[in-house]
Order: sequence, then C-alpha cells, then structure tokens
Amino acid sequence: MNFGAPYGIELCNTHHCPVDGMPGGWGAWGTCDHTCGNGIMERRRQCDSPKPAYGGRMCLSGLLVEKVACPDLKPCPIDGRWGEWKDQACSVTCGKGIYKRTRACNSPKPEHGGKNCDGAAEEQKDCDMKECPVPTTPKKEEKKEEKKEDKKEETKEEKKEEKKEEKKRRKEGREEGRQKGGEKGRERGREKRRQERREKRRS
Repeated sequence: MNFGAPYGIELCNTHHCPVDGMPGGWGAWGTCDHTCGNGIMERRRQCDSPKPAYGGRMCLSGLLVEKVACPDLKPCPIDGRWGEWKDQACSVTCGKGIYKRTRACNSPKPEHGGKNCDGAAEEQKDCDMKECPVPTTPKKEEKKEEKKEDKKEETKEEKKEEKKEEKKRRKEGREEGRQKGGEKGRERGREKRRQERREKRRS
C-alpha cells in the first residue's frame, strides 16, 4: 500500500522582497552660484545602485547632494555710502559767520573697486549770532585824570634830577675849596720862610 510522500511542499510568501535604494557615483561639479564674494557649488548623484524597488527605502537626500565653497573668488565691489551729518558750531560767537556740517563716505566706505559716494561731503550756510559789543572809549574826565597823573610823575622825576644836580654841584664846590685852601697855606709858608732869611741877613 502506497501512502505517498511523507511530507508536502507548498509555496508561500510569493511576492518580491523590498529592495532599498543605494547612491550611485558622483556627477561633475556644477558652476558657482556667485561670481565674487562667497559662493557655493554642488554635485549630485542618483539613488540608482540599486534603485529602490518593491517598497524599498529611498536614499537619504543628504547622501545625494554635496556642497562646497567656491574656490578663488575675488571680493565683490562695495559701493560707498554716506554716514551721518556732523554739525559744527558757527565760526563766530557774535556777528555774522559761517555754519558748517560735514559727513564721511564710510557707511560703508568704498572697497574692491566699488563706487564712491555721490554728492558733497560738506554743506555751509550763513549764521547770524547776537550783535558784537561796541568798544567803549574813555570819558573826558578819565582822560584828564590820566594826564594829571602823568604830569605828577614827570614833576617827581624832574625834582629828583634837580636834587642830584644840586648834590653834584655842592660836592664839586667842596673839592674846589679844599684845593684852593691848600695852595694858600703853602704860599704863606713860603713867604714866612723868606722873611726869616731876610731878618737873618740883617742881623
């Protein structure tokens, strides 16, 4: 009696297994997105080695794109812009003068071949301050007093000079008197000696 095979075979799980996608090779680098300054260039690859199939997962997006800074880019030109006005005081404290205000091309200043600021760096206009004080002249009475004082000073100086001259004359007179007195005494002595010699001869 034949009872057949000791076991049976039945197909199961007949659908395909999921295939997850994997990145392929990198493509060439693209062009830089800027011509100066800071630029970025990138390259890409496909999720095709293998492609995802039968419900398999896609490649992560971060694995399909690579970005780097562009090499050898020159700095971009920077055009200059004016800074704030700076006011200055009127050139005089009284009367009519000039009022100025200035500004600098530094916000930012031009660099790397950028354009300079347009317009004037300085502005000015007239300023009219309070009236200047009028110089006062001395009064007549004050002038008279000044003249009197000057005369007094002159008189004092003249008196001093006169006193000096008087002292000088007195001193010269005393010197002359001493010299004359000495001559007279010597003459009397000589005369006395002559008389004595004559008396001796008589005797």
